Amino acid sequence: PGDILFQEAMAMQLWNDWNTQVLDWEQRQAATNHENFDYLVMRTEDLMDPRTRLTSLTQLADFVGSQKTADELCCLSQQKIMDMG
Repeated sequence: PGDILFQEAMAMQLWNDWNTQVLDWEQRQAATNHENFDYLVMRTEDLMDPRTRLTSLTQLADFVGSQKTADELCCLSQQKIMDMG
């Protein structure tokens, strides 16, 4: 059990490091080359919480240019959350 918890913590740290480094890189690019790219800040918790799920899905759909309608996103936000392991 201890090894599993350690592996999960390492995975979370890797994800955090990746996100932090991407944001740092983008900020350096903007400062030196005056080039930006879009960076959407989204917390996993916002997709899990029924109170914020629809707003988060709408923001994500807009960010990626999804063709999903508001009704489709609403239906998606009401679906049962599935634990992928």
